[in-house]
Amino acid sequence: FFAFLHSCEPVTAAVPAASQPGIPRTTDRGTMAAAAELEANKQYLREHHIPFLFDQLLKGLLTKKPEDSLKYIENRVRTLRRHHDDTEKSLHHILTCRKDGRSQEEYAAQVIQAFVRRSLRRKQRAARRKQAQHLEDIVFIQAIVRRYLAHRQVKHKKGLAMAAS
Repeated sequence: FFAFLHSCEPVTAAVPAASQPGIPRTTDRGTMAAAAELEANKQYLREHHIPFLFDQLLKGLLTKKPEDSLKYIENRVRTLRRHHDDTEKSLHHILTCRKDGRSQEEYAAQVIQAFVRRSLRRKQRAARRKQAQHLEDIVFIQAIVRRYLAHRQVKHKKGLAMAAS
């Protein structure tokens, strides 16, 4: 559906030239109004990023497959809304807060840099958490192996003691 919206050309109706009598007119006011309404609807969807919203929701549902899909959709919409609000605040700051004489382009570059730095920090934190979890797993496995080897050594010593007696 969304690919259809992106690929659609504006609907134009063919009007036969007056020099071609006998060819019926293929457009009427109802068709033109419907085409204009369809184009206005598509424009509204694009302006409000509705295809992006639904793509994000569907991708999330299909990859995570949550038990409570409505709760997932609600949480995801809330998250997307928060990101949208943050973006709006940044744009507002760019357009209104130019106290040091920098241009809007410089402010936009600064906001993008801040966004990239923030996302990199998030990724780094996630990588550190993952690495810490791996280290905890390794330590846990080492402890299990030590216990097993100690238990095996005790059994071996008991077997030697019984064989000597």
